[in-house]
Amino acid sequence: AVRTTVPAKTIDLNVKAFEAGYEYAQRQGEAS
Repeated sequence: AVRTTVPAKTIDLNVKAFEAGYEYAQRQGEAS
């Protein structure tokens, strides 16, 4: 659920962190 009380900046940072983690996991999967 999206909480409107959370600043957009925080959401943006969380999204970027999630995307970076996903890409890292994909690379780790390809390497193994």
